[in-house]
Amino acid sequence: MLQPSLCVDHFLHIDFAKVGRPFLILDVDNTISACATHAPLIDGVAEFLDTTRASGVLRDVCLVSNVFAGRRKVDRVKRFARVLRAHYVLPNVFHLKPHAAPFREALGLMGAHPAQTVVVGDQIFTDVLGGNRLGMFTVYVRPLGPDHWTTWFTFRRLREQRVLRAWQTARDARESSTRAGMGQGMVLPASAD
Repeated sequence: MLQPSLCVDHFLHIDFAKVGRPFLILDVDNTISACATHAPLIDGVAEFLDTTRASGVLRDVCLVSNVFAGRRKVDRVKRFARVLRAHYVLPNVFHLKPHAAPFREALGLMGAHPAQTVVVGDQIFTDVLGGNRLGMFTVYVRPLGPDHWTTWFTFRRLREQRVLRAWQTARDARESSTRAGMGQGMVLPASAD
């Protein structure tokens, strides 16, 4: 449940044509914008989504952010949604990601089914886990910068670091067995507790 379908260093590095899903559920903080109340979108996001839509690869986009309090933070997500011509979901405190409710609401707004949808985000225990639970294609992107205090308070990044180390160990083992002439053995990454 914690293994994403794809890992990339940056949102703009995703080849949505290869992903092959026409609907996008997109996290905000540390995925397309730094995690700060006044942080802007990263350069090129709006143009990238416009180009991807114009080519017919993406049909619709919905921002899903665990921002549930603070007028400036909420207004920021709404502003990003307008700029990106996207729907948005701001879950209530009892149904934050990875709960299924915000993902289902996003699917409903776009008229999409899970098998047609890709979830992109910087957190394994919210974005990836939530998307995987519903059977969506998930993309983990490297966080853009420092986290909001709530991410550290819940120890999510510390748990993620364990998962990422396990993936690295598994990848190193795969590469080592291939170099030793043992072929492509299937080494699955360990999951977190």
